[in-house]
Amino acid sequence: MLLLAVEGSLTIGGFPSKVLGDESLAGQLKKLEAMPATHVTAETTKNGWAVKLQEGASILVPPNTCWFERAGGDDDTHSVRQLIARDACLGPMKEWLQQMHSEGSVTEQDRLHKMLEFRQKQQEQ
Repeated sequence: MLLLAVEGSLTIGGFPSKVLGDESLAGQLKKLEAMPATHVTAETTKNGWAVKLQEGASILVPPNTCWFERAGGDDDTHSVRQLIARDACLGPMKEWLQQMHSEGSVTEQDRLHKMLEFRQKQQEQ
């Protein structure tokens, strides 16, 4: 993921997803969704990184990273995100979604199920 600060400033930070443990993917997702900002900050300080991007600056977020972005100050902040090697991500994304589905973590009403269906339709075309 490439992040570019177009206007204003952004603080970008993250930590390796492996610090979430060897749980199932569903467990990792639940752990992330339940993490308060103070825990994210603590993990970032202990095991990760954080940088402040000023207008016009960019950063390439490493793979297998739990990352966040926070707009700076009172100014309007706008950013652009670009997935690098998008086609290369399609297979791993489908595999991840299928694993989540096989673990029983994806129901038909779930947003991840809709994404899996979308990916399968894309692959058929």
